[in-house]
Amino acid sequence: MARTALKEPQLKSWEAVNQTLADIAEARREIELEQAACNEQVDQLKTESKDKLKPLLELVKANELKLKEFCEARKSEFTQIKTKKLTHGSVGYRLSTTVSIPDPVFTCQVLKELQLEHCIRTKTEPDKEAIKQLTPEQIAEIGASVNTRNTFGYDIETVDPTATAAH
Repeated sequence: MARTALKEPQLKSWEAVNQTLADIAEARREIELEQAACNEQVDQLKTESKDKLKPLLELVKANELKLKEFCEARKSEFTQIKTKKLTHGSVGYRLSTTVSIPDPVFTCQVLKELQLEHCIRTKTEPDKEAIKQLTPEQIAEIGASVNTRNTFGYDIETVDPTATAAH
C-alpha cells in the first residue's frame, strides 16, 4: 500500500485538538478497564490451576525422591555404566563440575596479578552518553553520528478518582 502524505492537518482548531485529547483519554480508560478485567480472570485461572496442580507436583517430587533413594542404595551398579535405561525412561549419574566465585572483583584482581587475563571475560561497548559529549570532529573520526530530533508528544490530563471522592 502506498503511503500518502497529508496535505492539510486533519484538525482545524485548538478545540478539535482538545476534543481529540479527550477521545484518547476516554479510549485509554476503557483499555485500562478491559486490561484490569482480563488480569483478574488470569489471576483467578492461575489460582485455580495452582490448586489443581499442587497434588500432582507433590506426587512428582515424592517419586523423584524415591528414585534418588533407590539409586543411591545401588550406586555401586553405576561404576561401569553411568545410565540405566528402562522402559519408561532412564536413571543415572553424571559428573558435573562447578566453579564458585564468592567475590568476583577479588578473583579478577588476583587473576590479573598472576597474569591469567585469559580467565577474565571483558565486554567492551561504546558509551553513547559519553560520546554525546565529544566534539563533532571527534564523533566523525570514530565513525559515529549524533542525531537530534524535535519529536512530538502529548500528555493527557488525568484525575485520580480516589482524590475527587474524598472532597
